[in-house]
Amino acid sequence: MFDLFPLILLFAIAAGVRWVNVPHSEFAPTFYLGFILLTAYFLGRFGTRFRLPKISGYILAGILFGPHLLNLLSHAEIDRLRLIDGLALALIALIAGGELKMKEIQKQLASILSVLVFQVTIVFIGISLTVLLFHNMLPVTRDLPLNTVIIVAIFLGVTAVAKSPATTIAIINEYRARGPMTDLVLGVTILKDVVVLLIFAVVMSVSRMLAHPGQSFDATFLMKLVMEIGLSLSIGAGLGGLFIFYLKRIRTETEVFLLLSVLLVAEFAPLFHLDALLLCIAAGFVVQNFSQQGKQFIEAIERSVLPVLVLFFAIAGAGLDLDALFNLWEFAIALVLLRLAFTWIGTYTGIRVVHGNKAVEKYGWTGFVAQAGVTLGMAILIERSFPDWGSELKTLIIAAITVNQVIGPVLFRYGLFKARETAEFRKYD
Repeated sequence: MFDLFPLILLFAIAAGVRWVNVPHSEFAPTFYLGFILLTAYFLGRFGTRFRLPKISGYILAGILFGPHLLNLLSHAEIDRLRLIDGLALALIALIAGGELKMKEIQKQLASILSVLVFQVTIVFIGISLTVLLFHNMLPVTRDLPLNTVIIVAIFLGVTAVAKSPATTIAIINEYRARGPMTDLVLGVTILKDVVVLLIFAVVMSVSRMLAHPGQSFDATFLMKLVMEIGLSLSIGAGLGGLFIFYLKRIRTETEVFLLLSVLLVAEFAPLFHLDALLLCIAAGFVVQNFSQQGKQFIEAIERSVLPVLVLFFAIAGAGLDLDALFNLWEFAIALVLLRLAFTWIGTYTGIRVVHGNKAVEKYGWTGFVAQAGVTLGMAILIERSFPDWGSELKTLIIAAITVNQVIGPVLFRYGLFKARETAEFRKYD
């Protein structure tokens, strides 16, 4: 009842808001910010009673109050609140880098690389070939020429490979998961983010060649991406050195300093064509592995990150396109199920080849389901590059993202508990 009462009160406030017409008042943005923060927080807590991750509650709050259901948050309000996305993703990336411990990675390096290779290959080829074989049944490809069908197939293949690092890292932190499966999922997730961007750059150039015969392969985009990745990692390592100096020598108002640094990175990195996520991952990795301040560093971030994460996932939930899901639900579900099957095969094969941990072999695939920002970004680029059919393809991809982002946290929680890697098992093992 302690968790349920605040929710009842907040729903009553929501009803009152509609009555007094707050959406058109001058204090509406402030109200929305506070309202979605409180509602998502308490719904996340309440969801744990049903063995749901808190993140699922945050996402559900966004869906509930978003434009597709109660419509308390309009598309315009969601766009305003998305200002927090950059800060949240950068903080999550900093935690991810800080959780990458070199000793643990070295123990699992063979498994990480094996799973990465087999998963990327099997998911990409499996989805692409399935789309080619059944393209007459898919609305997007039904009336397209063969060369365009091939383009659509490889785009669906590469977007199926992508996942959501933010969701994975948030679930690991929520359950304070530690162990072989956690280390493998985290390592593969971060490496896959880089690999997917490189594959997408190649696929984009090849697709333009197929769409416009006679056009040569454009390596410029690929070279720029490689330079951006290298420069982001290098500057991130330097930022990690700065964090080490601050934690060693100054040690006052650590949370404020870290938040300010991350905010500056999130705001200014894109202006210099740098990847803020890779930059923060590198910074966190350097602090954890090249200093004695790793634990202090992670604890300082975790003390200040909760409100940002609650808002981030709630806004992500509000931004999920339920209309796209309703319009293409049969095909979206089919794509999700195929991706789940190929992800399981890729993960299982990767672990079997190197004779890895049995728990990881059984449940490791659950850490690779959720999708969000990277996949959505690719869908938007596809629409811009191929306006004739890109809009329909983007709608299908977004519908699949919606399903994956809802079921992903629940499946990963299940996998972590089955592998006995959550904090509660460490108390008794």
